[in-house]
Amino acid sequence: MQTVLLLRLATLLSLVVGEAPPPPPNETPLDTWSLAVENSGSIVKRAPPGPADDFLWQTCGCRGQKLQLMNTLDPENAARFGTPLNSPWTGTLENELTTWGYKDNSMNEDIQDQCDFTMKPIFEAVLQTLGIGAGSAQYGGPNKCFSYVHRDGPTVHRLPNGQMPPRNQQRYTVDGVSYKVTNAYYTIGINARDGVIHMINRKSPESAAKNQWGVDNVPKNELPALRSSSDIAWGMWERMSPGKLGNINYIFSHQIVNKETRQIILRALDGQPLRTWPGTEFVAGEASEYWALLGISRTHDAYDAHSTNKFGIGSPNGIAIGYLLGQHKPQFGHNRYVSSIHVFQGSPANPVWMTGILPWLCFVVKPAPWPAPQPPDEIMGGGTDLALGKRDLVDEGRVLERSEDGKNIVRSHKVWVKL
Repeated sequence: MQTVLLLRLATLLSLVVGEAPPPPPNETPLDTWSLAVENSGSIVKRAPPGPADDFLWQTCGCRGQKLQLMNTLDPENAARFGTPLNSPWTGTLENELTTWGYKDNSMNEDIQDQCDFTMKPIFEAVLQTLGIGAGSAQYGGPNKCFSYVHRDGPTVHRLPNGQMPPRNQQRYTVDGVSYKVTNAYYTIGINARDGVIHMINRKSPESAAKNQWGVDNVPKNELPALRSSSDIAWGMWERMSPGKLGNINYIFSHQIVNKETRQIILRALDGQPLRTWPGTEFVAGEASEYWALLGISRTHDAYDAHSTNKFGIGSPNGIAIGYLLGQHKPQFGHNRYVSSIHVFQGSPANPVWMTGILPWLCFVVKPAPWPAPQPPDEIMGGGTDLALGKRDLVDEGRVLERSEDGKNIVRSHKVWVKL
């Protein structure tokens, strides 16, 4: 009975302080169990993922090496490893997000509370160690949360009575083409004072559309052209950092639930426990695991492709970080790259949301070394040519150019053939 009462008290305390009490010291299993929400709404237990297999590991490692070269090389050579080199989505993107069906949900009090890291003791300690402010902007701190949802936006067509239609009937029009909303969402925190971007929560339009539209495959031309988390994060950064765009020092990816990311992390840790800060650090040029972590490609935004992700947690990928840095060389005025990646425990298990201990990532960003490295003819790893995987062989469409109003776009579709 006493144990039950203590557990209930712990749950109540977590509701008050916003985070469950930390586990006993040294008890930091990476992921003891996973829960997912089926489309029916029932909660089911999922087995934790195993370490990445050789194909996933090498594919991500190849991508990571290309991203590092894209970030560190001069523009002419960097374009060999990432296209388009300069993102067509620049500026603060308020009008562009509205045009493409998004609603600004940033003023929601619950959203702003997500950037109050004083309510998360384990992560607050991390920020204090690094000399970074933990408070939310709404309480005078440096962390401002932005949230956009792909539904209920100002450009969604209203019903004849002026009311917003049901979510599954919502459409908007760009350049004469009608699009359906996807129910995607992005929550991104910006600390311009200390040069920090927090990737807090994300569900991509492609993944969200599968649930919203009830389909297994989503044609890219039916999705909003503005959908990359790197582009959206950059728009938020420009809003908060005019005149100091090159001041990005850290990018945090909160509470990783993506299966592939967790598989890569498990293999990178190689049996080591998930530790509190500084966790396990992988340094560029010193650890092969660095490239695999940088090259993680997010194919799922929740526990599986059919999850509704009602737990409200998610993590963007390493590729988004690489592109955010690689596509904004003109704005930086120099090259910036990820000098190291920390894998660490940033929060305890949460009995309220029924989540186990999940890993966090910290990408340490610095000016790229000079002179830049010489671009290789072939990207090699571990003595073996890392051939491009199937998903690398087809570029499923990038926006290369756009008009000033964001309505007209030029897409690139490339297919590489090995002869």
